[in-house]
Amino acid sequence: MATPQRKSPVRTSPLAWCLRVGIGSLCLLAGPLAAQTAAGAPALDMQPALMAASAQDAGMAPALARDSLLEALSCRTDLTDMPGLLGRLREERPADFIQAQRQYATPMMDSYRLRDAVSAWGSRSDTVVITDDRVLLAIAGDMPAVTAELEKHLQASADAPLAAALDEQHALVVYQSDQPGLQDLVLVGCEYRLPGLSLLQSAYPDISLPSPVSPANVATRATP
Repeated sequence: MATPQRKSPVRTSPLAWCLRVGIGSLCLLAGPLAAQTAAGAPALDMQPALMAASAQDAGMAPALARDSLLEALSCRTDLTDMPGLLGRLREERPADFIQAQRQYATPMMDSYRLRDAVSAWGSRSDTVVITDDRVLLAIAGDMPAVTAELEKHLQASADAPLAAALDEQHALVVYQSDQPGLQDLVLVGCEYRLPGLSLLQSAYPDISLPSPVSPANVATRATP
C-alpha cells in the first residue's frame, strides 16, 4: 500500500494575512518576515524571531557616508539616537528639512518634499512624513499595490539578513493617509517605540510652536 504523501504547508506572508482578514487600514509588523504570529486588532503586531540577524552580523561593509533619513525609514536608527533625529536631518539635508512643506495637528505630523526621491521598503518617493514617533515615506498608489511591492521586498530579504532590525522597539507600519495634501498616498516606514518620544516637539527647540489646528487647516513652519 502506497504511503500518502504529506502536503507541505502553504506559507502565507504577514502582509497578505493582514489584508485578507480585514484588520483595518493599518498593518504593523514587529519582527522579521519569518514570524507569523498575530497579536490582535486593530494592528498586526508580529513577534520578533530569535533568528533575526543584522547586516553587521553577516559581515557586510557599512556605508561610507551615513544617511540618517534612510536609516530612520528602514528602522535602523537606535532609540538613543531618535531624539536628535530632526537636527541631524537638517544638517545632512538642509535643502530638504529646513522647512516643513505642510504641518498637521491631529495627529501631529509634518511633511517634507525632497529634492531627490529616496527608496525604502520596495517603493520610491520624494515625500517624507514625520510624526512624534514615526518616520514615513508617502507613496502614490493604493494599499494593494504598495503592499505588494513591500511584500516583494520582504520576501527578497527572507533568505538574507534584513536591512532593518524589527523588534519590540522598531515596527514597520503601513497605512492609507487621509490628511489634506496626502490623500491617495500610502505611508510606509518605521515606528519607534520609545516612551515619551516626541520628534516634532524636540525638532524646533528654539522657536514657539503654533497652536494646534484642525486637520483641514495646513500651516507652514519655518526654522531660523
